[in-house]
Amino acid sequence: MTFIRSMGSALLLAVLPAADGVQMTGTGVLAAARVDRSAMVEGGVEAMLGAEGINSEEVSEGGSEAGLVSFFEKYPHTRFSLDKPGFVQRFDWKATRVSHFKNASLNDLKKNPKTVYASTSPDVINFLIKTLEKNFKGKKTERVLYVSGDLPLSKLDKEGKVTKNKKGAKGKKPVKGKTIEKLHKLFPGGVWYESFDVSKKGFRAAPVGLNAQYMRPLYTFAETAIAAASVENKPRMALAAWGRFHPELDDKIPARQKLAHWVDTDPAVEAGIEHKTYAPKDFWAKLRLYKFLLVPRSGSVQSPRLEESLLLLTVPIVTREGEKTGSKEAAYKDLKTLGYPIVVLDDWSEITAPKLDQWWEELHPKLESFRKNCLTTEGFWQLVTGQVEKCE
Repeated sequence: MTFIRSMGSALLLAVLPAADGVQMTGTGVLAAARVDRSAMVEGGVEAMLGAEGINSEEVSEGGSEAGLVSFFEKYPHTRFSLDKPGFVQRFDWKATRVSHFKNASLNDLKKNPKTVYASTSPDVINFLIKTLEKNFKGKKTERVLYVSGDLPLSKLDKEGKVTKNKKGAKGKKPVKGKTIEKLHKLFPGGVWYESFDVSKKGFRAAPVGLNAQYMRPLYTFAETAIAAASVENKPRMALAAWGRFHPELDDKIPARQKLAHWVDTDPAVEAGIEHKTYAPKDFWAKLRLYKFLLVPRSGSVQSPRLEESLLLLTVPIVTREGEKTGSKEAAYKDLKTLGYPIVVLDDWSEITAPKLDQWWEELHPKLESFRKNCLTTEGFWQLVTGQVEKCE
């Protein structure tokens, strides 16, 4: 299999073996190959797994539907999980589309909800606000909202909605300053927002869980690696493995561009950074052997790699830099206040061998208890519903 990744205007190619990682090295490739990769990316998780020879509809090798249900119920899945057992099913209302809200089998819109799960879709958020204002105006409830999706919080008020102007023509009317304000009033218990790039009153960084669609054909590999992971058995220092599924983001996200340029330099190599890529079925077993995983920003503010690494007792290293060069995002600072044992930097070049040793000594005693108490469906639920203020 051929893996293509971009770095600036250049393209990198690595040939992936079936079971082990490949040290990434630069070489030229035909532009047409990148087009093929882009087409695959546009096909979503199903197409990306299919390119790896994995059928996303099939249950993971050696697993079963019952085992998958148990995995969904034990570990929090916050993406592609509306129809899956576990975390999302605990919410009174849940929807990623307006049609989901109107589905009586999913939601009872006549009953005042205490907990709501929604996507960042402006249509979904607007429908939610209108329904609550219409049906439960003046009724005080310590409601809690969990918002999953890629739309940054800083852009939530800038999204428009289709309305009619004075001449009756359709057009976009900005709702700047209203959406966030209304959500804050309607959800006094707090709004948990995954793409938490800026701080807003009443909003917190929602801890990101696993992707249910991705885990369906891979859960047994994750389960086995989680069971085998130990802070006492970490022979390797730090892994940099990103962009296998979304290489196009390397051209768009500053933190990825900077990591691509730094990761193979002498300081990075001297620090013990291994720049490799692993096939999905091998990734979990390999990652559990590392003390650290470098996690650059994804298309969303946060990446599922945070939870994946912490489930394997591996410390994620992230940077604060956002969508634009020099911008700083608030999510990781907020996650640290929630108890997350992560390393948050301004630049990848801050990583050195002595600092890695220092961070490991500081954070590894916290990993097992954090996984046990926090990285479960119950742990996520207690945090989101305010039963605990900090998870350790």
